Amino acid sequence: MAAAWLWKTFGDEGEKLPLGIPERVGKERWKALWQLLRSDLPLPITTSVGRLFDAIASLLGICDIAHYEGQPAIWLEMVAEEGEETAYPVEVITETPMVVSVAPLMRALVTDILRGEPVGRIAAKFHNSLIMATVEICHFLRQRTGINSVVLSGGVMQNAFLLQRLWERLEKAGFAVFVPQKLPPNDGGICYGQAAIAIQRLRESLSPTLARS
Repeated sequence: MAAAWLWKTFGDEGEKLPLGIPERVGKERWKALWQLLRSDLPLPITTSVGRLFDAIASLLGICDIAHYEGQPAIWLEMVAEEGEETAYPVEVITETPMVVSVAPLMRALVTDILRGEPVGRIAAKFHNSLIMATVEICHFLRQRTGINSVVLSGGVMQNAFLLQRLWERLEKAGFAVFVPQKLPPNDGGICYGQAAIAIQRLRESLSPTLARS
């Protein structure tokens, strides 16, 4: 993911940035990744925030290869400095669908790495950038729809650093904030919903009377 984001942000120059990744993952593997990015082969597209965490963790030298689900994000959260309040710039494009462009964030973050800023400070600024973007989106949607309730869910909301600060800022802005209580916010909650749909469909196939019970 680090290679993909460097390619997306810096083009060919991204491969040459002295970030230490080739030395950690192997120069041949790094070269092969860039050859794949430059090729005409169809590459999967992801909009997952989790994959962005993967990229940042690798750029910072925290975790290049995940050995279990969420490892890069967990390690990135662990090193984030508690007292850091500044953030990197992001661009919220309020079209349909709404898009958060993190290209400005990537450029500023890589600049910080190259000039030797502490890893903990960079990690915290990255988290703060996501918080800032999310709050901006909520403000925009409230103005457009009148809806004042925000549900914070998804795997990334298992990140206490992110969740606590985001919750505080949204409540300060007058939003009613809700988080999952009885089900996990990540894939476990999705599985529960899938099971509920499957049960309902099974009931409908067995008996219209049973389906209404």
